[in-house]
Amino acid sequence: MNVPDTRRLSGLVFELSSQLHAERMHRIALEAALVRAGVLTPSVLERMSEDESVRDSGRRAVEESVARLMRVLTEPQEGG
Repeated sequence: MNVPDTRRLSGLVFELSSQLHAERMHRIALEAALVRAGVLTPSVLERMSEDESVRDSGRRAVEESVARLMRVLTEPQEGG
């Protein structure tokens, strides 16, 4: 198994952190817009986060993201 170098791994961690922050801010903004528009209430949002089909969908998305990350981490680097 190829071991990624620290610089490559650090870069991926910072990129993931940045993406997580952007996704979180978009989600918060979307939830606030839906509540302000009267489309959803905070309690509906809370119930949706506990819905098994929503949770399953979220788990699948995480598993796919982790699999992609692991491919990036274990692929041989070009030119080095």
